Amino acid sequence: MANSKNTGVYSDKAKYTNGYWNKIQYWTTKLNEAVEANNLRGVDSAHRKLDYFIGREWETGPNMLG
Repeated sequence: MANSKNTGVYSDKAKYTNGYWNKIQYWTTKLNEAVEANNLRGVDSAHRKLDYFIGREWETGPNMLG
């Protein structure tokens, strides 16, 4: 599903048809790496990304509420 200008750019819904879990795993790894390196800027960046993708995952109605 392309956008209305037909530029070939797809919406987030089409791009992340399987949810955002892979992004959450990726940014969790980056957060852990930044913590180990005592990198506050990296921690802050990864935290912000995680906050965003976790919020998006909740919007998809996740089935893994463990």
